[in-house]
Amino acid sequence: MGARIKPIILPLALTLGLLTLSLLPRVQVNLRLAWSFWGASGALLIWQTVLFLRLRGASVGRSLESVLRPQHYVQAMVQVAVFAYWGWYWRPVYDFAVLLAAQLVFAYVFDMLLTWSRREKYVLGFGPFPIIFSINLFLWFRDDWFYLQFLMIAAGFLGKDRVVYAKETLLVDRPGAGRQGDERLASHLKGYGLPKLPAGPSDPRPVEGLGYVE
Repeated sequence: MGARIKPIILPLALTLGLLTLSLLPRVQVNLRLAWSFWGASGALLIWQTVLFLRLRGASVGRSLESVLRPQHYVQAMVQVAVFAYWGWYWRPVYDFAVLLAAQLVFAYVFDMLLTWSRREKYVLGFGPFPIIFSINLFLWFRDDWFYLQFLMIAAGFLGKDRVVYAKETLLVDRPGAGRQGDERLASHLKGYGLPKLPAGPSDPRPVEGLGYVE
């Protein structure tokens, strides 16, 4: 049982880190902001407790695999440089760093728990970094409404996991479904009066109005 439960320690430690961030002056100056942190941490702790109890009697445990993909950490470094340059000329960006770190912690914990609720293995890398940084380059909620920032992140990871889960289910249950899906998509596009898609490299006929590239 110990081997099955051990990976759960990581999201627990990160959740405690999120609670620790809520004690910083940047968060404590606004009670609603602090409650956003406490509410998010509480929800994650409840989820971890349920998952822990579920895994106690499971025959298959949960595992971590570290995979560092260049497209993730390179994009993250570029975005950090953008934040650094932006903050040099507009001080609130630097003041927002604590809230940005909290979102990263929340994203990692939420993604881990969501993955382990459906699958055995979680791939640990820099994936959440470009997601969180991209969101915050365009949208910040005010401190009084910061809980919406956590909800937006949760909704984003739920949507991503839903797509992954649907794709896995389709490929496992129906190995030949890929071709059928292409045909359904072509039929759907035809209903909107769009040009028919080519069948693929084995059918190098040009698409009217679009052409075809070998």
